[in-house]
Amino acid sequence: MERIFGVSAKSRLAKVGSVIYMEVMGPTQLVGNICDEFVLKMHSTHANPDAKTFVRVISDSATASKQMEQLDSRHSMHMNAF
Repeated sequence: MERIFGVSAKSRLAKVGSVIYMEVMGPTQLVGNICDEFVLKMHSTHANPDAKTFVRVISDSATASKQMEQLDSRHSMHMNAF
């Protein structure tokens, strides 16, 4: 995941303080894995280990609840569940 929507993960646009928006639509069993991988990889690009990465996920309400439960205190997730 070196690039996110055409933005290099090492770019200032993908650094601390930026809000990264990601929309995930697909089978429930895939959404969780994709979101977890995204958050971990983005977190590893930050010089400050306490930096927050904001991820917006569009998915079904059951998956939204699951994702909220999986997050730890260092990450936040903005979510629209349809």
